[in-house]
Amino acid sequence: MTVERYQRGKFGSIALANLEMIPEGKREPAFKMAEAKATGLDLVRIVAALSAVSWQPGSPIGRASVETASASGFGGELLARYGVSLGGITHQTVHESAEVSRSRLRVDGFILAPPLRGWKACRCASL
Repeated sequence: MTVERYQRGKFGSIALANLEMIPEGKREPAFKMAEAKATGLDLVRIVAALSAVSWQPGSPIGRASVETASASGFGGELLARYGVSLGGITHQTVHESAEVSRSRLRVDGFILAPPLRGWKACRCASL
């Protein structure tokens, strides 16, 4: 993980590479992500809410904002088990004025192809 230009809840940029989540006792990762990046990440409202003496779990914490973000290289046993394939996700926010912003979210290469044995073979809780 690389963080650049952090100041009081604001990140100039943040990058994460080769994330793998491996359950205890397993060899293969349940979830993998090759790369995630964000610029202009602002967590000031969230940090302020969480640091308030009156804050309790379950209380609102505000909203994070980000100028650009992307993630790619998804994989792992969990996605494969349910027949999910995902190429990448990108997000971009354009500020038109101090009060107005426009965001765009793009999902590329999403495929849902569950196993032919049916959903019960996937060990889904309920549908």
